[in-house]
Amino acid sequence: MRRFTVFAATPALPSCHAATLTALAGGGLLVAWYAGSREAAPDVAIYGARPARNSAARSPPFLLTNTPGRPEGNPVLFTDPGGGVWLFYVTLMGDKWTTSRMKLRRSADGGHTWGAERVLSPEPGWMARNRPLALPSGEWLLPTYDERDWTSFALISDDQGKTWRQGSRVTAPPGVIQPAIAPLADGRLLMLLRTGGSGGWIWQATSTDGGRTWSQATPTGVPNNNSGLDLIRLDDGHLLLACNPVADSKRRTPLSLLLSDDEGCTWHRWLDVETEPGEFSYPALLQADDGTIHMVYTYRRTAIVHVALNHMNAYTASTTGTIRARPAARPGLRPPPPRRHCTEHDQGTDVRGLTHHATHKCNYASRITFPRARCRACRRTIALVISAAMAGTNSSGRTTVHSCTLSGTVPKIGWRKGM
Repeated sequence: MRRFTVFAATPALPSCHAATLTALAGGGLLVAWYAGSREAAPDVAIYGARPARNSAARSPPFLLTNTPGRPEGNPVLFTDPGGGVWLFYVTLMGDKWTTSRMKLRRSADGGHTWGAERVLSPEPGWMARNRPLALPSGEWLLPTYDERDWTSFALISDDQGKTWRQGSRVTAPPGVIQPAIAPLADGRLLMLLRTGGSGGWIWQATSTDGGRTWSQATPTGVPNNNSGLDLIRLDDGHLLLACNPVADSKRRTPLSLLLSDDEGCTWHRWLDVETEPGEFSYPALLQADDGTIHMVYTYRRTAIVHVALNHMNAYTASTTGTIRARPAARPGLRPPPPRRHCTEHDQGTDVRGLTHHATHKCNYASRITFPRARCRACRRTIALVISAAMAGTNSSGRTTVHSCTLSGTVPKIGWRKGM
């Protein structure tokens, strides 16, 4: 892993955050972030730099866009299939993110000059954090969220960014924002979302119609601390997730990379990029055409850091971050699914506001079923129904994920924690 500083705070710009990056059609990278005296201060503007792909060389930072007297935020860079570079961002019309207005600018020369600013939507509180996805159909999806009610959706364009229409909203009890979208092998789309509240899990939803509608959001089992994440599909088919895999919203460390080789059903901790105390947050991912994985992120709000990694597609990660060689598969054969074992102890609150405590144990293989359990407090019988994901360890030592909701005599109890 090679690590470079793209921007370091100065007396004039003591705070920086929310980096984004894109690969340019002619080669090279473009990075953007916002900086100023503090987040949402009137002097905050969006800056850029051109780092080298594999060295510490970079251009001096330069101003990309600024609205005098009003703070800018959440830049998102995107290189379209025709080579045009887009900058999506918001301008705060008041002192809170709920007053933000989404805007965009386009460059036809790799970000050297930019067209006029356009308001993408006059709707207050709409924001983006992660780059758009260009679909095989020619449509573009811009992952978007509403800061007013913490719901998420995709904005869809079928005319190369001239107009955008809203897809269905994704909701969850704690609120979900800053979606990242990646394609799956079967044609579906996977959306991962930052959780609201004091922390919990990354949430997920899927779409079978190009982002127009989405399934009900469910927790993935990957912890989330109410902080940003990014998701991409690698050239070899793995999904790569960058996030802070902790549930405590007061911590934004470690910053880690997780891999999935089964379309997001399980995640394996590949690499901890940062582990020291402090804030290491808001990662943005990119795989270049030479296979190198690039990531930029916030370093303690005083720097923007760029890391470059060689992608070793013959390897997979263990839960400790160690890279282990994966044995070559025998042609025409698939190993039987490992038998998985899980024990959960937790509590949940039912629709009447009553708290219930329960324990269950389960063994499951290719088809997941759960037994019935009793609440330790009131002895009610409760049915355990699979819905999404929580962590457990299978017989081969790999981390697997599932989660439960409770139904039957005690309806809709949400399980907040596994293991």
